[in-house]
Amino acid sequence: MDLQFQNKFSEIFTKFLSPKQDFISQAELELQSMVHLNGFYIQLLHYVNNQEITLSLRQAGSIYLKNLVASSWKRKSKNSPFKNQDRELLRENILEIMSNSHRLILLQFERILFLMISSDFPTRMPQLLPSSIRYIQSESTSQIMTGLLSLKQICKRFSFMSSEKRKTLITVIRASFSVILQLLQKLIEINNEEAAHLIKIICKIYTLTIKVGIPKDLTIPKIFDEWMNCFALILDRNITSDELPQNIYDREGYIWWKCKKRVMTIFTYLFEKYGNLDYVSKGYRKFSEMFINQYSQILLQGCLNLIKFQQEGGWISKAVIQLIISYLDVSIFLDKTYSILRDSIQEIITKTVFPLICFGPEDEDLWVNFPNEYLIQEFNPMDNLMLTKPITTTFLSNLIKQYPEDSLQFTLDFISSILIDSMNNQEQNIEQFIHKDGALLLLQTIAPQIKKGTVYSDKMEDILVEHTFSDFNSNYFFLRARACSIFGEFVDIQWKNQENLIIGCQNVLKCLLNDSEIIVQFHALFCINKIISQNPQISKTIFEDSLSEMIQKILFLNKQISLDGVAEILNLIIFTFGNKVSMHAYELCTQMMETVQNSVNSGKFDDMCLVGTESLKGIATILSVMSENADFYQEISEVLVPFLIPLIREDLFDLAEDIIDIVSLLAYFLPNITHLFFPLIEGLTSIFKFASDLFEEMLPSFNFFIQKSNEELFSVENGKYIKKLLDVAYISISKPKYSTEIARQGCHLLNSIIQHSTSKIIDLIPKFCEILSKRLVSTKNASLVNLLYSSLSSCLWVDAVGTTSTLLKLRIIPIKEFFSVWIRLIREKKIKSIQIKKFTLFGLASLFIFPEKLPTELQDCLKDCFGCLFDLMIQVKTQEMEDLNKTKSKIYKPKNNFEENEKININQDSSDLEFEIMENEQNGNLQNENLTEEDGKKLKGLINQISRFKHKMQSSDDENYDEIDDDNEIESDENYDDDDDSYDEGSENEFLTNSRVDEVSQFKLPLEVIDYVEFVRNCLGSLKDKHLKIYEEFCGGLEPDFKQVLEDIMN
Repeated sequence: MDLQFQNKFSEIFTKFLSPKQDFISQAELELQSMVHLNGFYIQLLHYVNNQEITLSLRQAGSIYLKNLVASSWKRKSKNSPFKNQDRELLRENILEIMSNSHRLILLQFERILFLMISSDFPTRMPQLLPSSIRYIQSESTSQIMTGLLSLKQICKRFSFMSSEKRKTLITVIRASFSVILQLLQKLIEINNEEAAHLIKIICKIYTLTIKVGIPKDLTIPKIFDEWMNCFALILDRNITSDELPQNIYDREGYIWWKCKKRVMTIFTYLFEKYGNLDYVSKGYRKFSEMFINQYSQILLQGCLNLIKFQQEGGWISKAVIQLIISYLDVSIFLDKTYSILRDSIQEIITKTVFPLICFGPEDEDLWVNFPNEYLIQEFNPMDNLMLTKPITTTFLSNLIKQYPEDSLQFTLDFISSILIDSMNNQEQNIEQFIHKDGALLLLQTIAPQIKKGTVYSDKMEDILVEHTFSDFNSNYFFLRARACSIFGEFVDIQWKNQENLIIGCQNVLKCLLNDSEIIVQFHALFCINKIISQNPQISKTIFEDSLSEMIQKILFLNKQISLDGVAEILNLIIFTFGNKVSMHAYELCTQMMETVQNSVNSGKFDDMCLVGTESLKGIATILSVMSENADFYQEISEVLVPFLIPLIREDLFDLAEDIIDIVSLLAYFLPNITHLFFPLIEGLTSIFKFASDLFEEMLPSFNFFIQKSNEELFSVENGKYIKKLLDVAYISISKPKYSTEIARQGCHLLNSIIQHSTSKIIDLIPKFCEILSKRLVSTKNASLVNLLYSSLSSCLWVDAVGTTSTLLKLRIIPIKEFFSVWIRLIREKKIKSIQIKKFTLFGLASLFIFPEKLPTELQDCLKDCFGCLFDLMIQVKTQEMEDLNKTKSKIYKPKNNFEENEKININQDSSDLEFEIMENEQNGNLQNENLTEEDGKKLKGLINQISRFKHKMQSSDDENYDEIDDDNEIESDENYDDDDDSYDEGSENEFLTNSRVDEVSQFKLPLEVIDYVEFVRNCLGSLKDKHLKIYEEFCGGLEPDFKQVLEDIMN
């Protein structure tokens, strides 16, 4: 090796080992300046494997090399630090380098080899597989180890591939598995740790190949039998106490127990996948039958032998006992295996399950030194999958659920004997209390089965009172925690004495507020969650006086240790106690904001999803409860909005929906929207790019931003935000990749922008017309056609002359065809939404303000538009009357029990009807207490207009025209044929889903507020004053009914 390189490497890697970041940064820069030197990699490889150099420096060098390969090996550009000759050198010599490496260095080269395989095998490394087999067949232990590790990395790379790419794995199996099987058969006869290390790698290779599904080549009976025999011998191998390390932690890592762990993993995988014929594909049915009939019982017997070994005082590693319990768990569901298991069930429960779930030294260590970890194991089920207690309790629960006749009564008797012994024994040493804790956990585990049978559940109240109530005051912290847990598990039973329930709840509250152990407080908190869920009325009685202390304690606990369920519990308390938590609302919100921020900063995806979303839901719940407190909203928005803005990004997508809910609440209840909120628009519109399905949820916020910003949103300095909204509207309408529903929401947003901004966006009218016209040509959906025309109606209302001129210039649709189709939709009553009908009235009426300035090509259509205006007026009034009838049926009690008296008689004189309403009000006959003053005004306002349209409504009621079904097509010109069956009247009628009804009721577009009758009167008055001849010509061509409507309007 070049001495200059060696000295330089030693100097640099010494800096890497320094605790000072400046030294490390300097070392990184020096290495970056060297990577392009000729011979750099050859010298680095020599350095790493030089036995004369300190191991820690060589290890640092190997880690650097691994990181370099990870970042640069796949890069084939000229800037890649790896030249072709360097790559080829490493490919050819990687196995030799590994065979001569120290075991700590070997770990890094394993990873390097995997990265190379991922990129280059088999095309650029065809020699790797034959070389690996040659190494496995050698006499050198280091070479055998290298060959097996290489084979393991190949299997790891291709084991999870799709069936097509997995063909490489089949090639590897056919070429190598007979070789490693022969090696395994030899190694089993050798009783030393070197052989055990090699056995462990072979077991890992086999595990990788079967993890997704066992390859067909390994299901051949003779081959499968040979492998299973080898694994059975490994599992049965006797490990004496003399060969075990003295230290308990070293024992867990003892190599022969690791081999047994690998074997148990294989057995469990096979049983889970092929132990039930109902879940096996046809191609593996014969293999599954063979496995069940010939091997499942033999493998189970091996597990039972190990359990017996443990029951007789032998030591078994924690990992192995977990896998054995998992294997027993799947064995329950197969008759052949359960028939063997049945005879051992009682001993397994008392001598294996029970000791495993009792409070032990490891639990105490976690409790005292790592309370956070203890609580995560106790309450976060997603993190509990590979822990002994959850695996054991799951097995017991499944056993009693599947075979209650064999185990339930025995388990209850066993629990009872321990509880009675604990109560009667005067000495009461620590072991008795540990056993009592285990017995109560057994009881808690089988609670669902106990509560199913009245024979058992009827006794639970007495058991709880007699054996657990005293434990709330126990000197042993784990029993106080268990008392809370067991009470919460059975709080939903039928309590014969309500006083006992109240005493239990009070004890739990005492543990929450006063216990010295934080873990006991958490157990009490989760118990209170169950109490409130199951008995909200009793909860209010017991907890209401202590609510302030409870919330302060929960906030304290949440600050100390963040658990998934705490935010959910706060949500429940806020929901249950409502306004009584108002004094803590601000503090609760800020605490939950801190929790969300911590979960995001943790970088753990599961924490972010569970803790983050629950906390955001809690904030939304508080906002809902505090909806009438304007000062609170003003105060919290000043901290909440800046907090939300950085959370709206793609990598935090799982929080997006909850953030949108919070923003909607703020926008809904705040009287004004200030510039503080405008950056939220940028964030919300960015969500649309990666989650367009949330557009409907965002729309209320956009609408309120536009409505409540007092035109500040349209100012020059804030123009970028309105541009963001317009971009979303453009994209949603014009891009075919978005669904029809998204396009509908885009039309709603565009209507909102146009009607609120009027003159400020007049220059954008041509752009609007182009987008809307192009979508009209391409769409086949009836409701979307109506919404597109409604947006064009808004454009006509703002600037009828400019809009029609633009439509003419664009020539996307001939202007005559555009209006003729629109007129036909109106005439044939294919517009269902009253909102869209009103918008259409404003659009049509606007044509008659300056008719002389409209394009010549449109003049021929104006007469039809004139007549269509009155047809539409009648449709709107008719629909308003139908709404009035529905409102009246809710308000008035029926007279003389005749149903017809609930309805408004349209022949009745309006003055009589008004008198009747006043009489009902005076007599207290209002039936709907929720009728608002606004509803009453609306009702009376509609009544005032009934008489003017009474004649036409009578004739309309007599017509027998068929209403259009939801799936009817629009019978129009070629471009408008509607063959889409997805017509949804609700999609026209509402901006939002039913969950947003309250927001919709408050949000009104300008054209919904302006009196459309007055607007039409003014437009026609202008036409009459300026162009009397045209006015009279149009009036002369009207149908008699329409003339009556005209007369009513103008008078």
